[in-house]
Amino acid sequence: MKSTLLRLGYLLSVIIAVGSFYYFDLQRYFQIEYLAHFLNYIEENKLISALLLSSILILFSVLNLPTFYFSILFGYLFGFIPGLTISLISRTLGVILAYYNIHFLFFDVFTQKYGGQTQIKKINRLIEEKGFSAIIILRSLYIFPTSFLNAAFSISKIKRVPYFWGSAIGLLPTSIINVSMGYFIHQDKSLSDNPLLLISSILIAIALVIFSVLYMKKLK
Repeated sequence: MKSTLLRLGYLLSVIIAVGSFYYFDLQRYFQIEYLAHFLNYIEENKLISALLLSSILILFSVLNLPTFYFSILFGYLFGFIPGLTISLISRTLGVILAYYNIHFLFFDVFTQKYGGQTQIKKINRLIEEKGFSAIIILRSLYIFPTSFLNAAFSISKIKRVPYFWGSAIGLLPTSIINVSMGYFIHQDKSLSDNPLLLISSILIAIALVIFSVLYMKKLK
């Protein structure tokens, strides 16, 4: 009964949060055009601003609200390297907390109801064997929303440590791209003005992803 109330409470919170977010157009408060008005305050209080925006990003992750524009904001407000660091740490923490939340509330229910099905067994077996590689690749792409991946992997049988590390590595390429966009917007430049920073960073990120996948395959 207690678990059921917790699940209903969480689902209700998500519905209210998502509905309010889009109905009241709250995303406008997290766009560059709006926060640019507070740029002086943010620059004078970078630590507080970074902690506040990071906390909001993590909360958004738990509530399945969109978070992609936060990385752009971090690049715009804090610069490339600090913005990338804040973005990657915040997004990874958001993934971890979302995992524990969804896993705690829904894993047992999902397993009891669907765990015996042949297709679910095959998927879980594949995730247990290739989960690290899969999460790196899926997180690296813009195809699947972060909230979808958070929910899907949290109710699977993927091991925690490979999932967390795989998520951190997989989030790196998109973080680099988004942070770079924010950084170039703040500098009033386009990619053609300084392509070396973005291209070299993406190549490093891709190399890291490939190395991680090959290394895990070698361990097996």
